[in-house]
Amino acid sequence: MSDVPIGVYLSGGVDSTANVAFMCRHSSEPLQTFSIAFADEPRLNELTEARQVAEHFDTKHQEVVLVDADVIRCLPALIHHQDEPLADPVCVPLFYLAQQTKRSGVTVVQVGEGSDESFFGYHGYSEVILRARTLRRLRAILPDRLLRAGVAATRRWTSDRGREFMLESIERGVPAPHGVAGFSERDKDRLLLSRNGRLSAFDFLAGRFGSAQTELDIARIALAHEFDLRLPELLLMRIDKMTMASSVEARAPYLDPQLVEFAARLPFSLHWEDGDGKRILKRAFRDIVPEAVLARKKRGFGAPVWRWSSSLRTIAEDELMREPIFEYLDRRTLAEYVSGSNGQGFDFWVLLNFALWHRHWIEGEDLRESPNFAAMDDPAARVEA
Repeated sequence: MSDVPIGVYLSGGVDSTANVAFMCRHSSEPLQTFSIAFADEPRLNELTEARQVAEHFDTKHQEVVLVDADVIRCLPALIHHQDEPLADPVCVPLFYLAQQTKRSGVTVVQVGEGSDESFFGYHGYSEVILRARTLRRLRAILPDRLLRAGVAATRRWTSDRGREFMLESIERGVPAPHGVAGFSERDKDRLLLSRNGRLSAFDFLAGRFGSAQTELDIARIALAHEFDLRLPELLLMRIDKMTMASSVEARAPYLDPQLVEFAARLPFSLHWEDGDGKRILKRAFRDIVPEAVLARKKRGFGAPVWRWSSSLRTIAEDELMREPIFEYLDRRTLAEYVSGSNGQGFDFWVLLNFALWHRHWIEGEDLRESPNFAAMDDPAARVEA
């Protein structure tokens, strides 16, 4: 309920489509829906699917398409409104989406956060559970010490960051379907001047949530990880800060306390089975959400951070190769990231966000006055709806 116009952020997936379906039932005016994508990035483009849903429910639909230059353009405002170094690239599309929402006269939007967490919708859950099954079968025929040594060796030699996290997660018995940090422990040892005795991310999680032996353990720990850490410290943080930057209020109906408690009490088999998550949620939506949407493979909301390194290289050199940053991070290792000889796009983005955040919030400088950004126009003027 609201005294102001309400809209929905629409991806065309199950959660956002259900939001649209329910909102249309209670609105006498055409519902406003909003979608966003990056130009020339089909892997992350869900505009076609969102458009189909908008046509099905006859909403007043608006789309925003971003180019890489928009990333540079919004950085001063992004760093300011994030308050802390969130370094989540999804903040970029959320920032522009909220601006378009406000321009359209909508001040409250429904979002889908909480659904994948309560109903086990992430692909990462399936990978962790299926790999844990394989590990359990191997334990029946191999000595545990030999098995752990094999997993550890494979983890050390893999060049794939996601696989490294996954293997360490299984080795430690701590389900971490999204990874638990932007950098591997090896990278942190090279990059940080001092660990100050801090535990590794996996040791921290194991101490906080325990380890997993069964699928039910995995479900329990994953749920605790999502609701105790990832939702409040990342997902809800980013949606709240980016929408409120444009004075838009985001509401997450899937985080209604009664719904969350109900989902947590259900048997795990009603949520997930052989790689298929959200089973009971999809059954509940059969007469509400079009069948094509229910059958659609989940993509997830993302940003092409791997594309941004080249366009941000000059800015990164100016921001990262400075004495204040060398108080925290190793100079030689930073130079490797700046030159592009080390690290993936996400690592680069994390480091740049930290350096910009430090200049703005710790050193007290206005990023808009920096030569790297002073010539940029207002980011709001760059959005094409």
